[in-house]
Amino acid sequence: MLNYNEYLELIKTRRSIRKFKDEKVSEEDIKKIIDAARYAPSGMNSQPWEYIVIRDKALIQEFVSMSEDDMKISPLEKKIFEKQMKGKKPLKLKMAQNAPVLIIAVGDTRKKISLPGQMYQLKDGKLKIGKRIPIHDNDEIFVSSMATSFLQMLTAATSLGLASQYCTIVTSPRKKVKEKLNIPSYMKIYDAAAIGYASYEPRQKYIRELDNIVHFDQYDTSKSWSDEYIAERAENKLDMKFVSVQLNEINEKSV
Repeated sequence: MLNYNEYLELIKTRRSIRKFKDEKVSEEDIKKIIDAARYAPSGMNSQPWEYIVIRDKALIQEFVSMSEDDMKISPLEKKIFEKQMKGKKPLKLKMAQNAPVLIIAVGDTRKKISLPGQMYQLKDGKLKIGKRIPIHDNDEIFVSSMATSFLQMLTAATSLGLASQYCTIVTSPRKKVKEKLNIPSYMKIYDAAAIGYASYEPRQKYIRELDNIVHFDQYDTSKSWSDEYIAERAENKLDMKFVSVQLNEINEKSV
């Protein structure tokens, strides 16, 4: 079993990589990654997750293009954004560049009937999900279950020497992607991960200090950031300080 330091090193090594080598990922490694994901905890052990593996590079790039089209903003919106961000242009987040594999996580919404207080009716072989008794927010439990499984998939990829990117290229054009992949209406697209071998070494990542995020027994408001400081960090992209520089370098090399 991993000791704490080994585990910490694993999760510190996992980084979002946006450009990959032209190198295939074996089917064995893909199955290992998803095998790790299925052991995640879930609400009432509902295990709503399923994974669609895309290895067709042309199809992956088609999804990237769909997402870029959906994220385009109007000239007016661009003007408002630049004014709010004091003239700064939106950061171009090119995703899944040359990725040999895209793994799409989908969740079976019918599994919500296993969660506390969820009403349902089975009639003529058809399941109809009704209202829920407000004990818990079952939508949040569903999303949390998917998120836990998804993260275990990414850390498993890291343990195999693979890089990954938690990318949203299939969540914006959901309807188009579902039609393209014949995904049933009761399956909800959670997100996708590009998997492959990194073509570059990631830069340093900004991480908040441990003492600033830990509160014992009650919340310590003296540690809370002010509205002005949060706005300053957003306007100056301080959380993305190292990442944004590298993204610009990657994008320039891709032209």
